[in-house]
Amino acid sequence: MQSRTPAAREGYRGGAMIGGTNLLPDAEALCKADKANTSDPEPARPQAIAPNPDGIPNELREVPQWVCWRYEWRQIKGGEWKWAKVPVNARTGGNASSTDPTTWSDFDTAYQAYSRLDCDGTGFVLSKADHFVGIDLDHCRDASTGEIKPWTMAIIQDMATYAEASPSGTGIRMFVFANLPPNGRKKGPIEMYESGRYLTVTGCRIKGTPSKVKARQAEVEAFHAETFGTRPAQVADPSTVQASRPVPAIEDRARLERAFVSKNGQEIKALFDGVWQDHYASQSEADSALCCHLAFWFGRDIMAIDRVFRLSGLMRPKWDAPARGGETYGAGTVARAIAITAETSGQGNLLSGTSGTSGGVCSPNDCGMPEADGGHSGTSGGPVRQDAPKGFVNDNTGLYRLEEDQEGAVQEVWLGPRLDVLGMTRDTSSGAWGLYIEWRDPDGQLHRWAMPLSMLSRDDSTWHSTLADGGWIGAPGRKNRQSIATYLATSRPKARVRCVERTGWHGPVYVFPDEVVGSTGEMVVLQHEVAESVYRRGGTLEGWQECLATLAQGNSRLVLAISAAFAAALLEVAGKESGGLNFVGGSSTGKSTALHAAGSVCGGGGISGFVRNWRATSNGLEGLAAMHCDSLLALDELGQADARAVSEAVYMLANGSGKSRATRDGTHRTPATWRTLVLSSGEIGLALKIQEEMGRTVKAGQEVRLVDIPADAGKGLGLFENLHGHASPTVFADSIKRAAATHYGHAFRAFTARMVADMDNARTEVLKAIPAFVARACPAEADGQVRRVAARFALCAVAGEMATEWGILPWRAGEAIEAAMRCLGEWIAARGGAGASEDRAILSAVRLFIEQHGAARFQDLDADGNANADRCINRAGFRRKAQAGHEFIFLPSVFSAEVLRGHDASRATKVLKQAGWLRTNEKGLQVKVALPGLGRPRCYVVALPDEQEG
Repeated sequence: MQSRTPAAREGYRGGAMIGGTNLLPDAEALCKADKANTSDPEPARPQAIAPNPDGIPNELREVPQWVCWRYEWRQIKGGEWKWAKVPVNARTGGNASSTDPTTWSDFDTAYQAYSRLDCDGTGFVLSKADHFVGIDLDHCRDASTGEIKPWTMAIIQDMATYAEASPSGTGIRMFVFANLPPNGRKKGPIEMYESGRYLTVTGCRIKGTPSKVKARQAEVEAFHAETFGTRPAQVADPSTVQASRPVPAIEDRARLERAFVSKNGQEIKALFDGVWQDHYASQSEADSALCCHLAFWFGRDIMAIDRVFRLSGLMRPKWDAPARGGETYGAGTVARAIAITAETSGQGNLLSGTSGTSGGVCSPNDCGMPEADGGHSGTSGGPVRQDAPKGFVNDNTGLYRLEEDQEGAVQEVWLGPRLDVLGMTRDTSSGAWGLYIEWRDPDGQLHRWAMPLSMLSRDDSTWHSTLADGGWIGAPGRKNRQSIATYLATSRPKARVRCVERTGWHGPVYVFPDEVVGSTGEMVVLQHEVAESVYRRGGTLEGWQECLATLAQGNSRLVLAISAAFAAALLEVAGKESGGLNFVGGSSTGKSTALHAAGSVCGGGGISGFVRNWRATSNGLEGLAAMHCDSLLALDELGQADARAVSEAVYMLANGSGKSRATRDGTHRTPATWRTLVLSSGEIGLALKIQEEMGRTVKAGQEVRLVDIPADAGKGLGLFENLHGHASPTVFADSIKRAAATHYGHAFRAFTARMVADMDNARTEVLKAIPAFVARACPAEADGQVRRVAARFALCAVAGEMATEWGILPWRAGEAIEAAMRCLGEWIAARGGAGASEDRAILSAVRLFIEQHGAARFQDLDADGNANADRCINRAGFRRKAQAGHEFIFLPSVFSAEVLRGHDASRATKVLKQAGWLRTNEKGLQVKVALPGLGRPRCYVVALPDEQEG
């Protein structure tokens, strides 16, 4: 898009009378002028303006269709003689032809040959392949003063493209990008060509015109129709038209341009040019009609309407004449137009940054935001999406920066495709401000992104890269990128959007990166530095149900995994913390298949679908968790991750908060938060992973947060129990993976939509069903940790049953509950019972130490309390015989530092006493024992109940 200046024509194509003066010479008069030099001897050779290469537009210079030309005294048709401009081949010096490309050259060759071959100038050949149109206006400029006739100035202003003086200085050449309508190429002093001709090019640009060739298809068609059309153009009443109207200012021209190409553009253009007789009974009615149009396009701005009307062809002395009530005729006409114009274009004054009323803008969810219908102003005549800030144009043809050259001509620099700023975003605390922007990629796909404004203040160009990744491909170069940043930073749309920084539940709505399920009093969007979404959709819900969900039936691990994906949406409803399930087993048992099946509930696409890898940095996992808030986070290959990172990550993911960090000025930065349900897989469990690589014992809190479930279902089929007729577990797994890669992302959205529609009942059902499941699944003596884990399995069971009841899962009732019950029972059995895991760990640690070091680090005592003669290296204590076996006397320092490492000593001694392992007295848990060389220190005396010592 270029700045298409509205016409300010004082003349009319074909010799029209305007204001009683024939401004356009007729053909007969021009022919007489051409015959001035027809007699022999040959008259003096004309002096041509020397070519100025720096003034010639690059759009022409870069096309290799150049020739030279020289004056030759020739006889033309009709027997007349004149100085003809003969084209010259710049390479050979022979004649060139406008229809023979072999006689053309590039500009540099032609310009060098211009002097070498004693030519008079250079010329450009028009060809169908280049889409240039050349317009030649003769006898319209004073060569000595440079004054241009009014009828020519109107055309120059209309075209608003590169224009230059002809070699004689008495004509004007213009070039535009367009296609000429058929028929009509020459009439009087006007010629228009697009092929088969060459035009001389001087580079002597007319002051005030653009330095570049502009695209002007609509203007060319209108000009051609008026000049060569069979229907005579409308002629305004000479008494009502000013002989010479001033040109509208750049701000008003930009607004008028959009009005002229709108749905009612032809009518508005005719009225502005003063042509009204065919449609209105009087000029007063035409005045009122034009004012109504101006009220719409100039935001009902009284000053703007009056200012622009005075530049129109309808302006007459009556406008300022007194009328009834003491006001002028013009003031009354403007006031009535404003009163009956309810809506405006919403554009206001383009370069001043003012805006009109945004009436008529559609808004999904009644939030004041325009719908993504692909419509744009300028072609439909309807309301626009935004006000471009001062110095920019944003329309269907793209985003442009407006700038003036040294001669005052307005240039439009293309920055990229159209880029709409739909609204300004901010969070509930009126912080985290951003812009809600929209664009279409080269395939026409609509993109929307809530971009944090803070990205524009950084030294990098991440925001620009994100736009490019989304298909908005702008002009290269640092200056253009800075202009785009200025456009965004200075955009101030009126619409406001509530932004959130994570997915999931926010009050009554569930926020996805590309969609919000539910509604509030205002629009809600996810504001993130990356526009990518992991919640992609593919295939259909029906295809997912038939090809994947049905096959999960009868397979407890698959049913549990899929149910867990739905359960993530219930964490907030149930008031439960984050946590995870980890399928543990050998390679090729089906662990990854279970993760892909579960991930297809929420999203997919790409190589890995919805599944991510444990091998990530702490920051990376924080970002993943925030983008999977209130949904499933599937992490594969626990064994590939660093043990220390896993140990920290388990706590971080379950606690639902990232690390506390400081900003650049040292103030506290709000950490990322989330609720998520992790589904993991690994060849070794969490405890063994930490023990093998860190030499530490896993803490009970870690085991509870990420629960190890045996992947092998015990049927000889790996993770599976029912292959549904498939030949092998491998074939069955491949079938599920293909289905997950084809159909994904629909089930979870359907689940959240149903929750939004019936949230109260859903909450009641969840809160009622979880305690019932835990009571049924756990023995009465079960520890609180076991019940805590059981509640997570219960959440999965309830989610699976709800999805089944709502028709999202094609399972029979009770399928999800049975699977959760079975997997929970196997976990309890694997941990050694329903007691507290810390207590079991303490007893195991004491037993292990005695089994490993019983004979090596404990010095034997005889019945009298004397030590044997054998030397004991690195002694931990003493051993003596008792009635039921041996007693191990631990020195206090060794007992706390080595035996109970990682455990609370106070709790540990109480557990040992409760288990009957610790010998105590009425004074405490330690007893005084006479030891050789040590006196009677207080020691811990332990006796294993089953006498299993080293």
